[in-house]
Amino acid sequence: MTNRRPCSGPFKTPAIMWDGTLTICCFDGMMNLNLGNVKKIPFKELWYGKKANQIRLQMIRGEFNKIKTRWGYEKCLHCKGYDTPQISDEEVITFLKETGNEAEIPKYKKRVRSLKLEV
Repeated sequence: MTNRRPCSGPFKTPAIMWDGTLTICCFDGMMNLNLGNVKKIPFKELWYGKKANQIRLQMIRGEFNKIKTRWGYEKCLHCKGYDTPQISDEEVITFLKETGNEAEIPKYKKRVRSLKLEV
């Protein structure tokens, strides 16, 4: 687990290449976190789909090392762009409620409290 807040990218900044490929990360020019193609599958289905939500949960849990490129490298572990823009605790909690992951809320709050103590 990495001691930092979740990145807002998977929640707020979809990026679409010229060919329609959608990624969940605004720092993913190589499309390593490719969710699919919006010319073939509706954006809403990809952006709110299983793969995207799995990445969001890994961010919330601080499991940045589990988010891998297509070659198996840790995409998010050492990223320096994770703090712009930021995502609020309220936004994270709303996501957890909307996706039926309420059990994650106390764990998230505990993890975030520990981060605030280290600052």
